[in-house]
Amino acid sequence: MLPDTTELIDLLPTYDASRMDPRNGYLDATFFAGYLKQSVIRVYHCVRQLREAGLTRGSVLDVGSLFGQFAVTLKRLGYDVTAVDRYDTYQGALDGYVDFMKGEGVTVVSTTRAGESESFARLGSFDAVLSMAVIEHIAHTPRPFLEMLVSHVAPGGLVMLDTPNVARYWNRRRLAAGETIHQSIEKQYYADIPYEGHHREYTRSEMTWMLEQVGCRNIRSRFFDYNLLQFADLWPDHRDALLAMTLDPALADTILVSGTVGVPPAA
Repeated sequence: MLPDTTELIDLLPTYDASRMDPRNGYLDATFFAGYLKQSVIRVYHCVRQLREAGLTRGSVLDVGSLFGQFAVTLKRLGYDVTAVDRYDTYQGALDGYVDFMKGEGVTVVSTTRAGESESFARLGSFDAVLSMAVIEHIAHTPRPFLEMLVSHVAPGGLVMLDTPNVARYWNRRRLAAGETIHQSIEKQYYADIPYEGHHREYTRSEMTWMLEQVGCRNIRSRFFDYNLLQFADLWPDHRDALLAMTLDPALADTILVSGTVGVPPAA
């Protein structure tokens, strides 16, 4: 049984936003209610891509699990799931979600920025390693992060990431109007160091290229839109966006990419 989104939204009163840094993207419960509703689409495409790759069971590592929407879904579908995030850094703000995941049978690894290398070193290998909406938060080069992810994939297993599409419809609209496509300069300017917002967003070809650099083969990718679920009503601008994305999927707001690890190139 898949988790009903209302189960996750109903837990939001346990989320203490005051313990998080809003300048680094951790907003209030109202924001995350919409985020969780929208994430149904992301979870659907994740499950679909796992199945298309032939992975219908096995062990999964969810890196950057946050509210656990991927971890709980996959656990209920029969996967053996381990979820990792910096819950110790969040000062109990997400304890309700950690308890929920544990109650569903998910193994939760709580860590901090300083301690996560040791935590990952103890994890071993998995049939699939997911990191959803994380890579855009990685400063400097994402290479060590991607190398770490694939190092925990068993031979023949899968690594999967989703991330905002920098070339999405709404970004093209903003640039055409002379507006920035980056996150608020006010929030980033006054953020504590290290800033944990979006450092760089990517195109599909860039995501594919990076997986190739860390040795992935059989790379699959897809575009999809999930942001329109945040609106109670669709306006003419939304209609135009949906039509544009239907005609050209590369205008959608999200990229999902996966690759097989430890498979030699074809002769």
